[in-house]
Amino acid sequence: MAAWFAGMWVFLYKYHYGLGLHTARLFHRLGRWLYRVSRPLRRRCRYLWLRRVVLPAHRFRRKLRNLGGRMGPAYRLMKRTAKEKNLWAVVPCFLRLCRSALRHYWDELASLGRILGPVAAVLALTATVGTWAGVEYHLTVNYQGKDLGVVANADVYEAGAAMAKERVINVNNDFKVSVPVFTMTIQGRRAPMSAEQVCDEILRASRDDLAEATGLYVDGRFVAAMESREEMDALLKTLRQKLVDQLPQEDASDRVKVKKVEFVQKLKKTDGLYPVQAVCDAATLESKLDTLTVKVIKTVTTDEVIKFKTNTVYKDTMYTDETKVITEGKDGEQEVVTEETWINGKCTKTKVVKRTVTKKAVTKVVHKGTKKRVLMNGMLVEPGDGVAHGNMLWPVPICHNMSRGFKSGHKALDICNGPVPVYGHPAVAADGGTVVHAGWYYDYGYHVRIDHGNGLVTTYSHLSAVKVVKGQKVSRGQTVGLIGSTGWSSGPHLHFEVIKNGVKVDPLLYVKP
Repeated sequence: MAAWFAGMWVFLYKYHYGLGLHTARLFHRLGRWLYRVSRPLRRRCRYLWLRRVVLPAHRFRRKLRNLGGRMGPAYRLMKRTAKEKNLWAVVPCFLRLCRSALRHYWDELASLGRILGPVAAVLALTATVGTWAGVEYHLTVNYQGKDLGVVANADVYEAGAAMAKERVINVNNDFKVSVPVFTMTIQGRRAPMSAEQVCDEILRASRDDLAEATGLYVDGRFVAAMESREEMDALLKTLRQKLVDQLPQEDASDRVKVKKVEFVQKLKKTDGLYPVQAVCDAATLESKLDTLTVKVIKTVTTDEVIKFKTNTVYKDTMYTDETKVITEGKDGEQEVVTEETWINGKCTKTKVVKRTVTKKAVTKVVHKGTKKRVLMNGMLVEPGDGVAHGNMLWPVPICHNMSRGFKSGHKALDICNGPVPVYGHPAVAADGGTVVHAGWYYDYGYHVRIDHGNGLVTTYSHLSAVKVVKGQKVSRGQTVGLIGSTGWSSGPHLHFEVIKNGVKVDPLLYVKP
C-alpha cells in the first residue's frame, strides 16, 4: 500500500511538472510571435511620433531660439536709433522689426499664441470671477421720492421703521410709514446706515415737528425721550438707588458685600430725532418707569463646620464585638463665599463661588475586630489558631510566685499569691494546641488539659472558672480559665503540670517564672 502511494505521488509530480513546463514554453513562443507580428505597427508608430511630434518640436524650439537671438540686436538697433536721431524715431523702427518678425516667424508666433491664448483666457476669467465675487451689494432706499441712503439689507430698514413707529405719539393716526423703493447697488463710498439712522431719516422725511433728544427703550420698547442725556442718566441713577433702599437691609459688615446693582429690564439709550410730543421732563419719565425692578448681586461670607470622617480599620486579631479608638476625630472649619441674587426683596438664586479651609478636620481612626466568637457546647468561646511554637509562656502573667515546685509526690508547680492576689485572674495557655479536657476532674477541681502535639501536654487545675471547651483550638497566651481554689486545695493557686509522652516532667524545663 505504501509503495502504491509513493508511486502515485511520483506520477502526479511528473505530470504537473511537465504540464507547467509545456505551458511556459507555449507562452514564450506566443510572445515571440506577437513581437514579430507587431514589428510593422511599432515602426509606424515610432515614425509618426518622430515625424509629427519630435521633429516639429525641435524646429519650433530652434526658431524660437533664433527669434530670441534676434531680439538682442533689435533692442540695440532701437537704442542706437533713439540716441542718433530722437525718441520718436524708435516707433517706426519698432514697427519695421515687428513686421519682419511676423513675416519670418509667423508660424511660430501663431503656435505660441495657440498655447498662450487659452492660458491667458483662463487667467482673465479667474480674475474676473474673483473680482465680482468679492463685491458687496447694498440697497439704496428711496422713501417718498427722497434718497435716504443705503442699508445692508431690508431687515435693517424694517427695524428702523419699527423704531420710528414707536417714537411717534400717533394721537390722530396721521403718521404712517410708507413702503420704500429698494434699488440694488454696489458698495460705494457711502457707509450703510444703522437702524437708528434709518429711523431718524424716516422721521426727518415725514415730519417737521422733531427735536434732537435721547430716547429710552425698556426691553426694546420705546418709553419716552429727554432733551438732556445727562439728566436721564442722573434720573436712572436716582431711581435705582430708591429701589435699592426699598430692599430689606442686610448686615453691613465685611462678610456681606454688594457686588452689582442693575435693572432687571434691559435699558437702552439712543440719541436721535424724536417728535416733540415724545420728549418729556424727568418727573414724567419717572412716572412711566414705575414697573422697573432692580437686581442686586451680593456676596455673603459664612463659616461652616467640616464634619470629621471615620476611618474603620478591620483587624483579624480582635473580635467582632471589640473596637478601639486609635485617633480621636475633630471637626474642621471652612469659610464659604456665596453669591446671592435678590429681586424685589427675594433671593432668587444662590451659588457658592469659593470655599477656603481654615482648619482641617482630623479623621477618626477606629480598629474593629473581624474574628468571630464561636458557640461550642453551649458556651461562647474564642477560637485560637492551635499552633504550637515550641517555646512556652509562663501560665500566670500577673504573678510569678510559687508555693511548691516539682518534687517527689508533687510533680507540678503551684503558682500562688505573691505581691498581688491571683484569685480570679486569667490562666493562659503556655503554647498553642487543642483542648482535650475542660471541666471538673476529681481532686483537681475545675481542670483544663491542652495537647500541644509532639507528645507534650499541659494541665491547669483548681480553676474557679473554665473559659474553653473540649475540642477547641487555643493560641499561645489565650485565657483558658480563671485561677481559683476548687477541688483539693488549701487556697487560691494554679496547679500547672507538663506531661511528655505520658510522663510528668519538671515544668521549669519549659517555662521560666
